[in-house]
Amino acid sequence: MHSMSLRWSTFLIPLLTAATPVGAQQPQPTIPPPSAVSTSAGNIRIERLASLEYPWGMAVLPGGRLLITEKPGRLRIWENGRLSEPVGGVPSVVYRRPGEQGGLLDVEADPNFATNRLVYLSYVEADLQGAKAAETNEMRLGGPRDQMSCAMYK
Repeated sequence: MHSMSLRWSTFLIPLLTAATPVGAQQPQPTIPPPSAVSTSAGNIRIERLASLEYPWGMAVLPGGRLLITEKPGRLRIWENGRLSEPVGGVPSVVYRRPGEQGGLLDVEADPNFATNRLVYLSYVEADLQGAKAAETNEMRLGGPRDQMSCAMYK
């Protein structure tokens, strides 16, 4: 009897050690992004300019500034090689974790942005009962050179 349990343990221990619970993900090795890629239009050099958490939408403003949304609820401005702090006045969004729907989504500048300074945001918010609801609202960037403050208009 002892030799039989020894044989089974010799077989089962390596098998159980190698087994992974169903649904568990194996850690993937981190592969750095390439520094260049070749395309039919020519070679493109890749350079990391900033770190964002789930960037989603972008809109180019007059003068070349770039608005960037992050799904957790941040709106940032890329200007002169620098990423701004989050813009104030952005609505609260429903975003729980990566891979879920929700959060701050698209951004678009009004065709008359140069005169009216309106920006349109698409996002998901919670209603009074906690249910998710998709919204699109406009906001006006305020102050000289957009001092990172916004007021919402519905």
